[in-house]
Amino acid sequence: MTERKENYIDYEVGDDLGIGRITNIFSAGNNFIFYEADNSGDVSYEVRGFPENWKAPLNPKIVEIHALLPNYKYRKRYANRIASAFQDCLFNNEAAAIQLLDKIKETIIYSFKLRARLCYLISSLVFVVINLIIAILLNFVFKSYVPNPIILLFNIATFGSFGGFLSISFNFRKIVIDYEENFYIPILTGISRIFISMISSIIIFSIIRSELILALINKTNSYYLFYAVGALSGFSESFVPNVLKSIDKEDSK
Repeated sequence: MTERKENYIDYEVGDDLGIGRITNIFSAGNNFIFYEADNSGDVSYEVRGFPENWKAPLNPKIVEIHALLPNYKYRKRYANRIASAFQDCLFNNEAAAIQLLDKIKETIIYSFKLRARLCYLISSLVFVVINLIIAILLNFVFKSYVPNPIILLFNIATFGSFGGFLSISFNFRKIVIDYEENFYIPILTGISRIFISMISSIIIFSIIRSELILALINKTNSYYLFYAVGALSGFSESFVPNVLKSIDKEDSK
C-alpha cells in the first residue's frame, strides 16, 4: 500500500488509497480527491474537513444512474461528469450538482432509446433483405421448381415488407420502444413489424382476388398493381383494419 500523503493533490495514478490502485484522477485538492480505483468505473473519493453527510442530497440520483448502468464499462463514460457533480456538492453548489446528474440520467436514457430504435430499424432492414434474396432466388433460380402462385404470394409479401420498412424509416424519430439493457426486444419488435406487413399484404391480395374490394385491379390481373397494393398495405398499419371494417359494414347492411 502506498504511504499516505499529506495532501490529496500529491497523489498520482498508480498510488493506493486503500480500496485499490488509482486508475484515474478526476479532480483533487489539498483536502479532497475524486478518483477511479482499479478500473471500476465508479467514482471513489476521500475528503477532509467537510461535513460527513455532504453527499446525501446526491445519493438518490446516483442510485438511479447505477440502476440504469449496472455494467461498469458503461459507467466509465459518465464517471468524469459524476465526479464534477460530487465536487459541486462538496463545495455547497447542490443545485448545480443535481442538475448535472439529472442531465446525465437524461443522456443515458436517450442513448438507450436511440440504440433501441437503431436495433429496431436494422433488424427490420435485415429481414427485408432476407426476403428480397429469397424472392430473387424464387424468381430466377428456382422458378421451374416452385409453383407460380407461391412465387406471386411471396413477391407480394416481399413488397409488403418494403412498405413496412419505409414506414419504419419515415417514422424513425417517432418510434417509441422501452429502453432496455439488452438488444432482444427491439430486434424482435422490428422483425415482427415486417412480418405483420407481409401478412397484411397477403390478406389484401386475397381480398382483392375475392373481388370484395378493388375489383378493377383483379380484372386487370396486373402483378405490378398487386405489388403496389402490397407495399401500401405494408406501409400503412391502418390500411388492412380499415379495409376489413369497410367489408364488415357492407356485410351488415
